[in-house]
Order: sequence, then C-alpha cells, then structure tokens
Amino acid sequence: MKAFVRWLVELNLISMPRNLHSRTHRFSPCSKQAERFTIEEIHDILNAAPERTKLHILLTLNCGMRQCDIAALKDTEVDWSTGIILRQSTKNKWGHCATYKLWPQTFNLLKGHRSGQSTVLLSDNDKPLVAYEIVGPIVRQYDLIGASYRRLTKRIGQSKPMKCFRTTAATYLRHHPNFHPYTEYFLGY
Repeated sequence: MKAFVRWLVELNLISMPRNLHSRTHRFSPCSKQAERFTIEEIHDILNAAPERTKLHILLTLNCGMRQCDIAALKDTEVDWSTGIILRQSTKNKWGHCATYKLWPQTFNLLKGHRSGQSTVLLSDNDKPLVAYEIVGPIVRQYDLIGASYRRLTKRIGQSKPMKCFRTTAATYLRHHPNFHPYTEYFLGY
C-alpha cells in the first residue's frame, strides 16, 4: 500500500500523507497457529463420514479444494480414464492451472457420484452444491457440502471446520523433504 501511495505522489495525483510511515500502519506477526487435524482424527472422520461427505473431504485433502471448488468442478476438467484433474482455483482466476492426480479412493468415489452433467457433483435434485441466490436486497448462500460436514462433526463430536483439511494437507506437503516446493501450487496460489 505504501508503494502505491508513493507512486500516486510521484504522479502528483496526491500529496504525501504525513502518517504514511507511522508504526500504527504495520502488521504484527501472527502468533496464532492454524488449526490442523492429526492423522488419527482424519481417519476417524473418514470412517464415520457418509460417502458423499467422504468424497468432499478427500477432494480437499487430495487437491486442496475449497467447497466452492468442489461445487464448481466441471466434467471436462477431469480425465476420467487416468484420474487426473486439471483446473484453476475458483478463487484464483488469474493463477495457473494445477494438475492433481487423484488417489484411487478419491477417484472411485468421484466416479460413483458423477452427475453426468457439465458440473461433476450435484445434489440429489440436480442443484449446485454451493450457490448464491438474491431474494430482494438479501444475498443468501447455501452450502450443502458445509451443511453435510457440520452434521457429521456434530454427530462425532468434532469441532474443527472443514477448511482445516486444506490447511492440514498443505502443512504435511510443506514439511515433506521432496515435495515442499509444490505447496503453493497445491493451494492454487
């Protein structure tokens, strides 16, 4: 931000703010550790999860997908003969396409729940798993993936949110001796 403000000053579009170098405009280092699952917790959750929820969790662990990525996965982004997904993150439209080799269990579940339509995974009523609708001045979001995961966590007494699977997978990848350089690529950054 400071560089942007200096650039505007250089172009004579604004005058130099007196508080630009103030210490109050600094970010303090984050001391809070991101929540992560242990391997045992992941096994327990996967063993208790219904098939669809298990698929969503495995896609998050295997490909670093968020719920919106899972809901937006297109049939053309999956190579159905080799089990490879080639796609761009939904949140990072300007990033590179990433290639993910699906684990056998993930690929089998994905094939089993394939909708046969342009979007790979749909609800039982052929509706998107995550969507927004505008009702008057209000924007409503419904997230069937998150709702299913919350029902599961309530049933088994787990409190960590679904995004922790993505964090956990990235952490294990970051600490791997050979594959640590691919962490940012895995996350779609």
